[in-house]
Amino acid sequence: MKKINFKMLFTLVVAMLLVLVSIPVAFAEPSPTVSPTSSPAGSPFAAETPEVAKATSVDANGNEVAVDLSKVTITPLSGESGDATKVQALEEATAALRQIFAGEELEGDQKASQEKLQAALADLVVDGKMYKSEDFDAEQVFDLSVTDEIKAVFAAGGTIKFEFDYTSSNGKSPVVIHQNETTKDWAVVDADKVAYNHDNGKLEVEFDSLCPVAFLQPDENAQPVAIQGPAGEDGHSPLITIGDNGHWFIDGQDTGIAAQGEQGQQGQQGPAGEQGQQGQQGPAGQNGQDGQTPTIEIGANGNWIINGVDTGIAANGQAGQNGQNGQNGQDGQPGQAGQNGQDGKDGKDGKDGSAGPIWMFIIIIILLVIIIILLVIYIFFKKDKDDNNEEKEEAPVEEEQPEEEQQEQANEEEAQPEEEPVAEEPAAEEVVEEVPAEEPAPEVEPVVVPVVAAAAVAEEEEVVEEKDEFLSINYNKSHIAKLVALDENMQQCYQLIKDLLCSYQITNRVSWKHETFAKSRETFARLMVRGKTLNLYVTVDVEKYASDPKTPLQPDKDGFAVMKIKSMRRTKYALQILKDLLKDIKAEKKKEYEPVDELAEFRGDSEKTLIAKGQIKMSVERGEKPKARARQYKLLKETSVYNINSKMDDNDALNLVGHADREIDATNFGEVFTDQLCEVFEEGEKVDLAAIKERVKGVDKKMTAYKLKPRGKMDRALTIDCDAYTLGVAKMVALTGGQLLSPSDEGSEE
Repeated sequence: MKKINFKMLFTLVVAMLLVLVSIPVAFAEPSPTVSPTSSPAGSPFAAETPEVAKATSVDANGNEVAVDLSKVTITPLSGESGDATKVQALEEATAALRQIFAGEELEGDQKASQEKLQAALADLVVDGKMYKSEDFDAEQVFDLSVTDEIKAVFAAGGTIKFEFDYTSSNGKSPVVIHQNETTKDWAVVDADKVAYNHDNGKLEVEFDSLCPVAFLQPDENAQPVAIQGPAGEDGHSPLITIGDNGHWFIDGQDTGIAAQGEQGQQGQQGPAGEQGQQGQQGPAGQNGQDGQTPTIEIGANGNWIINGVDTGIAANGQAGQNGQNGQNGQDGQPGQAGQNGQDGKDGKDGKDGSAGPIWMFIIIIILLVIIIILLVIYIFFKKDKDDNNEEKEEAPVEEEQPEEEQQEQANEEEAQPEEEPVAEEPAAEEVVEEVPAEEPAPEVEPVVVPVVAAAAVAEEEEVVEEKDEFLSINYNKSHIAKLVALDENMQQCYQLIKDLLCSYQITNRVSWKHETFAKSRETFARLMVRGKTLNLYVTVDVEKYASDPKTPLQPDKDGFAVMKIKSMRRTKYALQILKDLLKDIKAEKKKEYEPVDELAEFRGDSEKTLIAKGQIKMSVERGEKPKARARQYKLLKETSVYNINSKMDDNDALNLVGHADREIDATNFGEVFTDQLCEVFEEGEKVDLAAIKERVKGVDKKMTAYKLKPRGKMDRALTIDCDAYTLGVAKMVALTGGQLLSPSDEGSEE
């Protein structure tokens, strides 16, 4: 009777439950959601590059000519371009830019270039706000070039406009900088030569030279200063007088308007009296009308208006010239934390929702019944399995844990004794030690995730029979090996921290477990790799940086404060803390320091190569019980080309291949298959080229070397010395309990 696979049954039932649960969710009314806002410069030095939609050359007279895009080349930071020179130049430019934004103090020409870029960014105003140079992050970095024919426009005083398909992380136009290919200086492209249309995602930039280019955006945590021009000069009350010509004068300027009213008409003279008699005096003439007092006001155009007539004289004084921007003030000290506010009052209860449809309640009841049945089956199955295990007296396998967590847990539990204080060496030298031969690292059981070889197979595949024997592989990785396994960005973060510390007169030591930094025999910093994270341990007070959310320090049981470094931005904060610490311990700067690439010898090495170089200690054990905290495989009675690929990790298979210390005579290279060996060799026998020629039928007797390939089945443990092999062969030999030897370093994936 075929054994019931309870794991598969349980998986199928859970999948059915998920489908049933999704039905009411699918018919439920959707709840409103809030779209998160993207933060600017979320990933500094991103590998992706913008696409060029259009290019135009502009000569010195302003004439524009379209450029064929096939003559435009973009080299991304990932280095996918085939031009090795451009890739190398871009990598050097990017490395310098990283150091500039990390706040590192550079030397020589690089220092001058750094100061020029920082000065340009420090005077930069974006959206009416002034930013500091360290407030910017490079959102995209790439190299832009054209053919020499197009490039000639620069020598004639012209420019080239490029239109990019660009999506801004915060909806704003980026700050564009580029590096002069001759002077290697970074310069900011004028804002009037950068135009961004957010609606269609087009960014137009006009360059007067081509070289590595970077699009910058302000850091999301930056605190810019708003720019406000100085107040104009105070206005004054006008001086209004009447001139000698009778006109109104304002501040000594003739308005051309009479100040006095018109003179009244003279009265008529009466008729003369008769002769001899004195005539009577005629009546007096009427008095002229009084002159009007003028109305003086300021018109809508800002001029003086007298009796409704525009004088053309401005009423307001001229605006004063804009004053120069003041220098940024020093940052104030953090204020004391405010007291917690009182809890708000409870809100009113909402109205009861309407009852759902009856079929939803029916489905819920059915689900509850199914879950209860599954729990009963699971408990019964687990109890029966536990009883069988007790009868066979088999030790249970420990619960699986992630590989890196188990490795670090083992290192902590069975760590080597604490190091003695390191005597301070002369300041001009840097001490880097490997684990000495007379003091080997303690044999710690490496912790790696268990891999059960007898995984459930599909019904159409044959059932693989297992042996009552386990293959356990232990790895013990050094500090160098863990650094090599980090990605390129994390290795760059490590190098920046190490270069800062080693540029001072301190002592550093690389041990098997970590790297320590000391002054006067007192360790003040330590670097250790945990999984994919670089941990920095420093002797600072956590409370000193508690108010700054950018520096999440946590206390450590050994009295250190630990920071987990996962990005370049976190590295900036770590460098600032280290600078403060070096100042506190009064460490002096070295007069001359040449950075040392600790990983140059090992970068790019495979696990197998690191094992050969002694940076990874590997041990293999076979036995009836699995080795705790090791990578485990159940040995098989029979392996096949149809099921071998999923049974063992590729790296483990390659690492299990032993090295045969001999030369390969490739004069006549032949092929041999695994099923041919199983036909003529018995369990435990050793197989080499001479034995194959003697016992295997159909092989070329004149061959001087051979490659072993998988075919058919393998049902016995053999020790095979071959000249070349495939990955499938390595797995078949290892899982049947045999040993593969070869002068070749690695097998092919054929």
